[in-house]
Amino acid sequence: AVIGVLATVTILAPAMGFSATLAVFAAINLACALVALLLAARAVPARLRRVERPSPRLLATLFATGLLGVGYEVAVVRALGQTLENTVFSFAAALAVYLGGAAMGAALHQRRARARETLLAQTALGALWGAVAACAAGPAYAALRGLLGDTAGHVAELAIAVGVFLPVSIAMGALFAHLAQAARGALGLAFGANTLGAALAPAIVGVLLIPALGVVATMVTLGVAYLSLAGGSIPRSATRLGLGIGLAAALLALIDTRLVDLPEGERLLRHREGVASAASVSVAPDGTRRLIVDGRFVMGGDATEAVDRLQGHLPLLLHPDPARALFLGLGAGASFAAARHHPDLVAEAVELSPEVVAMLDAFPGAALDIAGGGDALRVLAGDARRYVRAAGEGAGAEAGYDVIVADLFHPARDGAAFLYTVEHFAAVRARLAPGGLFAQWLPLHQLDLPTLRIIIRSFLAVYPGATAHLANANLETPLIMLVGQSIPQAPTLAGLLARARDAALRAELARLGIDSPFAVMGGFLAGPTALAGFAGPGPLNTDDAPRVLFDAPRSVYAPLGPPRERLRAVLDALDAAPGDALALTPTARDGDFATRLAAYWRARDAFISFGATADLSGDLAADATALVPTLVTIVRESPDYTPAQRPLLALARSIAPEAPEAALAVLDALAAAAPHDTAGAELRARITADR
Repeated sequence: AVIGVLATVTILAPAMGFSATLAVFAAINLACALVALLLAARAVPARLRRVERPSPRLLATLFATGLLGVGYEVAVVRALGQTLENTVFSFAAALAVYLGGAAMGAALHQRRARARETLLAQTALGALWGAVAACAAGPAYAALRGLLGDTAGHVAELAIAVGVFLPVSIAMGALFAHLAQAARGALGLAFGANTLGAALAPAIVGVLLIPALGVVATMVTLGVAYLSLAGGSIPRSATRLGLGIGLAAALLALIDTRLVDLPEGERLLRHREGVASAASVSVAPDGTRRLIVDGRFVMGGDATEAVDRLQGHLPLLLHPDPARALFLGLGAGASFAAARHHPDLVAEAVELSPEVVAMLDAFPGAALDIAGGGDALRVLAGDARRYVRAAGEGAGAEAGYDVIVADLFHPARDGAAFLYTVEHFAAVRARLAPGGLFAQWLPLHQLDLPTLRIIIRSFLAVYPGATAHLANANLETPLIMLVGQSIPQAPTLAGLLARARDAALRAELARLGIDSPFAVMGGFLAGPTALAGFAGPGPLNTDDAPRVLFDAPRSVYAPLGPPRERLRAVLDALDAAPGDALALTPTARDGDFATRLAAYWRARDAFISFGATADLSGDLAADATALVPTLVTIVRESPDYTPAQRPLLALARSIAPEAPEAALAVLDALAAAAPHDTAGAELRARITADR
């Protein structure tokens, strides 16, 4: 069983896909059956004898241990999912340890049998130890990664799984061997009772106990249940186990059993566990809040609210007149809250985790906007893939969605790969209204380039006219948006200008710095031809062969390198012309805009490249001397590119108290490069007045 688990996730499924892997195992099972038939034909028929029926107590114990054993496995997998990387390999490591431990325990019991009550007490101790170890798994995993190096992530995960799961698995294997042998000839009945209990475990433990108690408390409860099966008949030789059980219980009473990885100084504000995930809200000393899912994955918060809102606005602005929108993923709510500011827009947000939905009111900026939208904005708890397929049913569904926005999904997390498959992209396309567009956001900082190419190829297979956009110039968390349309149709300059006529929307866009057509289209990276050239030939990500599922974990088990390097590689590989981004008319206005937009892109690329290589000393005067000439050159290339102006303004503001003349010199250079810059003129007037 251990070999089967490891071979499936490391060799067979990545190389062959799921259907072919299932066929291989079906063939192996068929071969086993044929061999059994051949052996049976040659065997001497045995005389049938009456089998002694196991006692009801033994069958009840077999049923209970099946329920508790698989229930504990469910709880441990959830616990390790909150402390390890939560990839398909994390699950495989946990399952392999569970099966290997059970095999070891059964073999050890054959050599040195123990009394049933002793085995139950040992299993209870192992379960309590697992709960203690799960609480320490996060820091222990981080320490192991530091000790073994970044390339040993799989080894570190396996070591943590061994520490948490192996002791109790060995005890479970020995206990089951003992109970099966006690059933004598009625092994089928013993297996039946045990398997029936195991079949009920996911529902009882995963659906009822974990949401009610939390994952660690559930592990403790299952350990106590093992002990209760022994009753008061534990032999004297086993009473020393009580010391270990008591010590484990004391440790659990003293430590925080909420499995959330927090930086020093940050505290947990709210925490809630559910059937499929756990959601938490943390607060830093400065009051900044973050949404954390499954203990370690940050899904938004105060620090990223502006760029999260931008992820909602940009797709909506690219459509000439959106009336109905769907957001796949909610997070901290900022992207969906952007829909509130678009006039006459009805929008829905679908979030897999009800626990994430319950945390929305911890982020008042987004929550108030969503609540202010009234019936026009609706939040639902559901699976995005299933909801997209079901959204075509019911009243009004025939109209389709004008805009569908897929949130950032960490590609390495188990299950996220299926939100990047050809089949899912096709299902989304089927739900678009005529002229509708689909925006898929990608976290470049969490992707290596081969995986990015697979996703782009899969997207182009469904949306041949797709385009790519860059959300911002952030070098640490660069975000890319793929845009596909049911009917490829580029936006127009007139349409972009018309979209910002609403005063409330215009004010919101100005606050985010995207209040001009240059800012909206300034992130454009490539049209379909350039995208196809970048992606190149190769396999697609499909439901049957989800290559992202097996390839994306490279980003968490081995160092990817600085995100800025991948961003520069993408910028160097992609090339765009204004005609790829817009449907231009032969007018002077459109011609002038196209010229200025091309200059904007050149300034953007130069700014990102400069930021990726700039070496700041911390000495304001020295940094000003080093930075100003290049930044001024970038501003001169495109006065419309305001991101390059902001560092100049910040430098002038910082050095003004000590060196007002130097600050004014910076502003003079900025004014020469961008004569229409009002912010620089206002700052110059203040510095002059303070002299």
